[in-house]
Amino acid sequence: MSDFLYALTLPPVMKGLLAMAIAGLSFPASGVMVLRLDLVPMRYMLMHGVILGGAISLALSLPILPLSIALNILLVLAMMRLAKDTRHGFGLASAAGMVFTMAAASLVMHLWDVPAKDTLQLLWGSPFALAWADIVVLIGIALILAIYLLANFRTVSAIFFDQEIAQSLGIPVKAHYTAMVLVIALVIAFAMKLLGALHIDALLILPVLVAG
Repeated sequence: MSDFLYALTLPPVMKGLLAMAIAGLSFPASGVMVLRLDLVPMRYMLMHGVILGGAISLALSLPILPLSIALNILLVLAMMRLAKDTRHGFGLASAAGMVFTMAAASLVMHLWDVPAKDTLQLLWGSPFALAWADIVVLIGIALILAIYLLANFRTVSAIFFDQEIAQSLGIPVKAHYTAMVLVIALVIAFAMKLLGALHIDALLILPVLVAG
């Protein structure tokens, strides 16, 4: 028991527990957005976007998290630009984006001699490898998510119910849809660093399905 309590005082363990507590309390809210807006395929594209960001960051010796977040935001904005009807998610466009990002990551790894094992480590992630700067970013993302939902709860609920009806009521559906998709991009980029791709659904989707 004393060894267990001592382990909890170690800085990596303390940071990991703090990060998991914050993410566990806030990130499932973005899972609700993923399911209600039918964006399950898009999350795969964003996960592969993080892998592309990791490959580029390793090739250019840049920090992984900011680059991955920026790349995911660019991917989402590009898809929003091309999408005409968002009522049923992005569908095939998400699959195409996933293939493109993975192909681009492979190209970057080949041209810059980036070891594939280093890039694919992003598939695992670790809450015990976080720095305090990562905790600050996590708190910022959690606050953005909480503030947005608290300030727009009725609007978001109307969009979840039916986008056409919400549009007819004068709700700026496109703007709120874009905001929610951008929040999802932020959450997935950090969740990949926190838990990795193989466990990301345990943080975003499974709590929502259990609650439902």
